[in-house]
Amino acid sequence: QFYYDTIVYRDIIKRREIRSVQKMESMINFFLQNISNLTAYSNVASMVSLSTDSVVEYVGFLQNAYFIFNIPLFSYSVKQQEVNPKKIYCVDTGIRNVKGFRFSDDFGRLYENIVFTEIKRRYANNPLCRVLYWRNKE
Repeated sequence: QFYYDTIVYRDIIKRREIRSVQKMESMINFFLQNISNLTAYSNVASMVSLSTDSVVEYVGFLQNAYFIFNIPLFSYSVKQQEVNPKKIYCVDTGIRNVKGFRFSDDFGRLYENIVFTEIKRRYANNPLCRVLYWRNKE
């Protein structure tokens, strides 16, 4: 809880002077509940009553604080990477377990998040390594 409060309230909300604290918290809770899932920012925006641009900006704040990571779809087209839903991962599954509301243990999504954070850790210093997700068209 202390780790969460330090990152969210001191490093993001206070430093960035965010006025919509409740909406920011709702967005963070949504991301924590849906780690390893595809997430469209427009859907998040309508859910928390923010503009899509605000959601993109807030996600940027969360990423800069190394709280969450958004991973684009693999595509040779940068435009396709930007417009397709992103996968959201949390830096620490412990935060997700403390703060994220869930109905089941979601072991598959937790394991996927753990694998992602390990890949990020191993290749953090390699400027040529970029993590993307793959999705078959079915």
